[in-house]
Amino acid sequence: MLQQLGRGSGRAAGAGRSERQCPPANSGHGIAQNLIKRLAALGAAALALAALPGTAHAQVQYSPVCGVTGYATAPTTITYDPFSPGGLSQATIPLILQRNRTTQGGRTSEVSLVLVAPAGTPTLQVTYQGQNVLYSEGSTAGRPRALNSKDGGAGAAGEIRYTFGGSTATDLSTALNLRVTVPPGTDLSAGESIYFDILYICSGAGGMQSVSSPTREIRAVRLNVNTVSALQAYYAGSTLDFGEIGNVTTAQVFANPESFMTPATNSLRVRSSGPFEVRMRSDNDFRLTFPGGNLGNSSETIRYSVRFLGQDTASNATFGTKTCARAGVAGTSGILPIRAKLTEGGSGKTPSPNYADTVTITFTPIIMASGAQSCSGL
Repeated sequence: MLQQLGRGSGRAAGAGRSERQCPPANSGHGIAQNLIKRLAALGAAALALAALPGTAHAQVQYSPVCGVTGYATAPTTITYDPFSPGGLSQATIPLILQRNRTTQGGRTSEVSLVLVAPAGTPTLQVTYQGQNVLYSEGSTAGRPRALNSKDGGAGAAGEIRYTFGGSTATDLSTALNLRVTVPPGTDLSAGESIYFDILYICSGAGGMQSVSSPTREIRAVRLNVNTVSALQAYYAGSTLDFGEIGNVTTAQVFANPESFMTPATNSLRVRSSGPFEVRMRSDNDFRLTFPGGNLGNSSETIRYSVRFLGQDTASNATFGTKTCARAGVAGTSGILPIRAKLTEGGSGKTPSPNYADTVTITFTPIIMASGAQSCSGL
């Protein structure tokens, strides 16, 4: 079993290589073909950042009723590595709220809110002033309950409350420091933001309507945790071995090709936090030969092809670069079957017990990719 892990910081950080070679078959003067796998993984880090809406750049949000939207951005020094056993313990991330106004000078005065994680959102913990303020779908337990002016803040546990200034004050709140905890192994996507809904009540001033029933603002808070774009890859299976074919003719191979293919149970397994690129090449350009064999002499080579990512490849010039969608930290979308197939027989070839070739498959994590496909099962 081979395992590679790559990650870096904004560029390829290096490559890890390992290989496993099956010992030659004991076939006397016959021909045994052993195909060696070598995997390499390159890593590149991705920082997913979004600018906070500064006072000079914030556009006025007009509405006849009170309300807010929010922005939360992780500092550039905070990163999360989904493959690190420690994960990201805690990070302080400022939440900035922006209030609504009316065209006649009305404005949002106060707001009480909680964050709601829609179904499918990664499991995080978010606290404010020591209290949890992030709730899963349907579990807010009646929050938010009241505004500051109505209970003096006595019932504020488990929610966020804020009072904006008068008509001439900025529409942006001061930084509301959220403590975000990402448990180890959380399946975050590199380069993708996490969105929470806001469930709020608010009061309006200057003629703006108040909102007394909890109101849902979809994707109102964008949380950017800087997730390293990294992957792990390993080979799961046996050596791609065609066995003894010294007496097999090319005509026999063409007549019954399925008999001269390696099992369909072999695969490469990939876990990744983002999309990745795949390249494949053969040391002998998809020809088996023995040590010291002459690749220019057809009597000392046996041609074969490799089926990988839905493509039969028999030349280094044809595979190119494939772009795969993220496999996920659990790797459920990262099972990539691989098979080798003879395209000519061993009859008439120079006898040797150890015809072989080395195929190198390289996985490179990337930040984002357009047109990436799900490569699982191809």
